[in-house]
Amino acid sequence: MEKNKASKNEGTNRLMATILRKPCDVQDWHRRYDALPQEERDCDECVVELSIELTAAEFETLSQDLLNDNEVIRAHTADMWREGDVWHCLELTCPAYPYKILVESEGSYYARYAALVARG
Repeated sequence: MEKNKASKNEGTNRLMATILRKPCDVQDWHRRYDALPQEERDCDECVVELSIELTAAEFETLSQDLLNDNEVIRAHTADMWREGDVWHCLELTCPAYPYKILVESEGSYYARYAALVARG
């Protein structure tokens, strides 16, 4: 596995997203998001603590199985936590994809809590 590009944000990147518990994959996240009432979408305050650029293969593997243990998530469990109503997350990105994945693993090595956010 090639070295991922990581950049520490030190909590400066805040955004609103929809954090869902244990989505199986990106399609499951979309199905569950679409089923939410409009007023329950994008209500979770997220702080990106660390942004990591993955290869296309790594990002595709993660997108297809968010519940599988992931080495990148394993290496950065200390960079994710929840403080009150604020989610402190990893931001996993890939230039080849139109979205980013926010993850708060709650100490696990998989995306126990995840949100998809459009790039840009």
